[in-house]
Amino acid sequence: MSGIEKGKRDRVAKACATCRKKKIKCNGKNPCDHCKNLSLPCEYPNNKPRKSRSKVLLEMLQNRLDRLELLMHKMIDQMGGMESRNVPSPAHDIRPSADTLSTSSELPSLDASFKDEDVESQTFQSNGLVAKRTNGTLLPEKRPRDTFFQQAKSILSKTIDESSEETQRPHQILQYKGLHSGIVYIFSSQSIEWIKSRLRPEDHNIVTPFQTLLFYFNAWKQLFLSVWTDVKTYPKEDVKKLKEGVYPHDKQLTFELLKQYDCITLADFICPVEEVRALFVKYYANKLCPKLKKYRFSYSEFMLMNLSLAISISVAIDQKSTDVVTPGLSECPKLESMTIELLATLQEEMFLNSVFYFHTISAVSEGMVTIQALLLLATHLETTWVITDVNYSFVSMALRYAQEIGLHRFETFQHLPEEERNARGRLWAAVQCFDVEISHRTGKPPSVNMVDVSTLTPMDPWHVPSLLSTNEVKKLQLQCGAKRYSLEEIYVHFYVYKLSQLRAFSYFQLFSATVKYDSLKSIQDIVSLLNNELDSFLNEMKEEYRPRHYYEPQFNSAIERFFNDRKMTRADDSLLSLHLTFFYQLMTINKVPSQIEPNEGTLPYENTGYRKLSLDSARTILHIMRGVNRRCLPFFGLNWMIYYPFVAAMNLLAKIFNHSDDEDSYKDLQLLIDLSMNFFNHYSQQASQPSTRLLYLRSHLIDTLVRILLRICIKVFESTTGYDLLSGNPALRAHLEHVEKEFPQFYTKINDSTDLVNLMNCMHNTHEVKFREHKYTPLYDTSSNASNQEGFTPTYMENFESQSPRKNDPTLSNIIHPVDFPSVRESDRKDFNIDDDFLLAAVNQDFLTIPNFFFDNGL
Repeated sequence: MSGIEKGKRDRVAKACATCRKKKIKCNGKNPCDHCKNLSLPCEYPNNKPRKSRSKVLLEMLQNRLDRLELLMHKMIDQMGGMESRNVPSPAHDIRPSADTLSTSSELPSLDASFKDEDVESQTFQSNGLVAKRTNGTLLPEKRPRDTFFQQAKSILSKTIDESSEETQRPHQILQYKGLHSGIVYIFSSQSIEWIKSRLRPEDHNIVTPFQTLLFYFNAWKQLFLSVWTDVKTYPKEDVKKLKEGVYPHDKQLTFELLKQYDCITLADFICPVEEVRALFVKYYANKLCPKLKKYRFSYSEFMLMNLSLAISISVAIDQKSTDVVTPGLSECPKLESMTIELLATLQEEMFLNSVFYFHTISAVSEGMVTIQALLLLATHLETTWVITDVNYSFVSMALRYAQEIGLHRFETFQHLPEEERNARGRLWAAVQCFDVEISHRTGKPPSVNMVDVSTLTPMDPWHVPSLLSTNEVKKLQLQCGAKRYSLEEIYVHFYVYKLSQLRAFSYFQLFSATVKYDSLKSIQDIVSLLNNELDSFLNEMKEEYRPRHYYEPQFNSAIERFFNDRKMTRADDSLLSLHLTFFYQLMTINKVPSQIEPNEGTLPYENTGYRKLSLDSARTILHIMRGVNRRCLPFFGLNWMIYYPFVAAMNLLAKIFNHSDDEDSYKDLQLLIDLSMNFFNHYSQQASQPSTRLLYLRSHLIDTLVRILLRICIKVFESTTGYDLLSGNPALRAHLEHVEKEFPQFYTKINDSTDLVNLMNCMHNTHEVKFREHKYTPLYDTSSNASNQEGFTPTYMENFESQSPRKNDPTLSNIIHPVDFPSVRESDRKDFNIDDDFLLAAVNQDFLTIPNFFFDNGL
């Protein structure tokens, strides 16, 4: 029966047609009792199907609601905001986030005509709710996020509290530091003893900073690690905002910042600016698209976008605070109108947002974009932060993800289109270069297994062994992307990658645990083999690109391009990095033979050739940096490269300590004085400004350390040679003594070895920190449970015998790989929880067991 439902019915929700017509009660049976008694047909009509709502109608309603919400927010902003009218706001007393920075009254991005359609409805606040208070204090997870950055800037102004009560000392965790980063040994107890043995007793106080500075490095470390380790809570509303992306409202400001990104050679090679710009185009297009048509971003893409803006802001801040030659801020009106304080605030917001995305992708890769995001994170930290020890973990993670998708094996992607093959080859080159570089800076072993790599090797059909024929040049252009890069830039990039391969192989040949160190001669043979490989590397390069030592006639012509007044090109930037890395490698490997004592009973071999090559390489690095026009070298590149002249200066100072009476020592000392007064102190003024202190703090601390050690070295030189350098040079004396006047707390000696330093007190303000006047976003607890440290003062001997690494342990494996020595009693250990990557300080390691940095076997 059409339209009539028959059969047994279990429910009585509706009556049959007869009962409904007569308006009598129906029991819902079929037939019902009433129809059965009257012998009437009992029929139950079906429900009429309802029409589903149109998707177009739903989208239209959603769009209308969105527009109304935007108009309401604009009206509130123009009327003075919620706070000015005493209206409760979820963002009350909170710093504006990235989304609101470009709509602040201080910025030019406010459009009173309501023409701008790409404005989000509400800003994301990292911990969006009002910070809860308990007894007048913020809960740990609800403290203002500005606290972290303000504390990082103000640590240098703190004093160490020697009277603090002893607290539970942390468990000591020894971490590996290899000989290829010997700069770590400057802070060892043996190094301090050796320095003091060269000074008169009344001058021992100038060595005190090498003990006290470690506590400050630890304070930075604890503060920095709190960003990654402290438990963070994100309200659901904030997580939703993060999943949609949090960036400036004003897309013009965003794209002006990306113009600065285009100037950064290192970042642009990891992820070309075209790819970053395309992501932001999609992001702003999403605001006008229906929900179903919006592009779905991955967390890795959001992290990459945040870091690209953070990196770009570093360049923009440097342009505003220095006289560096720039592409022209006049071409970027929105960026030019922003203050340094607002740029720094936006950079902090972008970095902390990227931390949220990192925790999501740290376990599962999302492909090539995840690798790019991790490398950009390492780039940002290595160039703008004091403590970057975790960079080794980030780069290792990027390497594992690269191997996971087969970037290290060309056969896994040779079937892909040419553009995709080229992109994967370039990304693998970036991963391997980062792995080798960061491993050398942190004193860790490289993570890549060179034996298992076929990409960009002779096994790879796209490998270019030498650049001689026209076909090979064209081949290299295709490999590296001829449309984006000039031939000169491609050429330099190829040899930067090839040098990183040599450095990786040199680690396994000279520093790995598998190397047999039977005698000093075997070590010299290995170093000679590595030197020959570097010579072959030079001979392959064209004459105009070849690195030259400072004493060679072609030296000035080889580096002339770095001295021009014009802005340094990306090819010049890469070539400068290539020259510095090459001489750093020569300096490192040729220093090893002079650090090892020969076996007893064997004749010593001639060692002066290796020492001379190492010192000449250090001098060349300093000569190059002395002549570089810093106005034309981007700050980002300089902050990356400053590691090389710092290590070179430390090695040259060690030579003067050991051989003060050499005829070259006075020239070396003059070179170091010149670099200290005219190069390392370049950013001291910017580091003293509250708004730019954190950005330039890394360079400022390097300048401080060079001054401290140079002052000691001059004392030793004067006492050894009888030559008076300081009395006739008041400018030099003031330059060296400025550290003691600026940071007198560095020279406050800890007299009692049982005194423990409470780093919480170290991090308390000795002066009132003036927070910015605008609102703040709650952040993680940065008051951190920093562990207390015991100040250790070694017992110095009047007649101190310089200890070589061999005298610390009879096996050379422990020389090359310092580990915990069983000869030191557990009860005599002093627990340290100290680290600073840029100094390569020994992380959580017992300083009693670290060899003397200044040791020289004298052969």
